[in-house]
Amino acid sequence: MELCGYPLGNLPTNLQLDNLIKLSMQYSSIRKLWEGTKSLSNLKGIDLRWSEHLIEIPDLSGAPNLERLNLEGCKNLTKVHPDIGVHKRLKELILGDCKSLESLPEEINLESVKVINLRYCSRFKKFPDIVGNMTSLEHLLLDGTAIKELPASLKSLSRLSELTLNTAKTSRFFQGKSRGHERILGSAVAHGMPDWFTTRSSGSSVTLEMHQNLDGNRKWIGCALFVVYESHKQEDGNSWILESGNLIYQSFACDIETDEGRLGDFLLLQTPDVASVGPIGFWAFIPVEWFLEQSNNWEGWSYIRASIAVDSLDPSTDSSIVEVKECGARLLYEG
Repeated sequence: MELCGYPLGNLPTNLQLDNLIKLSMQYSSIRKLWEGTKSLSNLKGIDLRWSEHLIEIPDLSGAPNLERLNLEGCKNLTKVHPDIGVHKRLKELILGDCKSLESLPEEINLESVKVINLRYCSRFKKFPDIVGNMTSLEHLLLDGTAIKELPASLKSLSRLSELTLNTAKTSRFFQGKSRGHERILGSAVAHGMPDWFTTRSSGSSVTLEMHQNLDGNRKWIGCALFVVYESHKQEDGNSWILESGNLIYQSFACDIETDEGRLGDFLLLQTPDVASVGPIGFWAFIPVEWFLEQSNNWEGWSYIRASIAVDSLDPSTDSSIVEVKECGARLLYEG
């Protein structure tokens, strides 16, 4: 059912929704969908993007087959119903730009979810604890929130390939990551590189000095990179996500070099392609497991050099309009 720009605050009480498959009400004036619980066994998608008068979402437990909930830009939405935290078939939970949203249920168990987007929910302070199996989650977008600490339960997300945050000070999250996490990414519009990255250089490469005992007796767990680039592409704002829910990326190739020469193939680093005036920064984490797969002689290295280039294999990227401006790096340790 397509009701884009719907002008009223409520749906008609006699509206039959039993066979509804998708409800699309972008840019509507809706305040509430309905009272209580409705049986909506066929419903797979709800799209209320930029319905700025929406203040709450009803109990959706009567829609067990719901796969996509898009509430992006619902700026007066303060909370979601607790049942949303246990939907078994929900694949995409899009809440970006919900400026009044402060929290989700304290615990969530969304076993099918692949994308959770809380981007620019500026009042959102705490991500909920994960209970049960949420290993399908691949993209967790939290930049622009007020989150300062991540729950330990995020370590169970074995397929997580992208985590976006405002800060790179998340080394506790990286401890104990299993093999297969080739990179964890974060992105944010950056006026400058965070001070946390103590080794930095202008241009597209950065070199870290390696010491034989590294940092005392603490265990080395990986390397964090920060890349500042500038894009001169002319794009509409919020172009980083399509209506289908597929993310649009800016891709970079990262070559790692040590005393032994180049290590393996390049690493593909991807960050949501955000339309912005001026430089954009993103960070990436490369776990120690990746380095150990490339060489058994890391204890003899005197340096690690990372060189970043626009991915020439990405047909959507033109290196003439995307320029790497600055790079930073830091070794990470346990404790």
